[in-house]
Amino acid sequence: MKVEDLKQSYFAFGNKGAVWSDEVHIYKSLTGNLCGNPALSTNWAKEWDHPTIGCKECLETYNKEAS
Repeated sequence: MKVEDLKQSYFAFGNKGAVWSDEVHIYKSLTGNLCGNPALSTNWAKEWDHPTIGCKECLETYNKEAS
């Protein structure tokens, strides 16, 4: 999924490892990552403008919430 396709209040979040492995998460404002992975690092997905979401758990949860 492309980051630009996320609805309002959702954005990409990923540490360096998530960006390098293309497993960037979907972060929901005031909630956290949709897969439950803690967001405790710098958001390198935002810093480096990573274009895609790759976490399968986040994508599944997002698709349920967005529909």
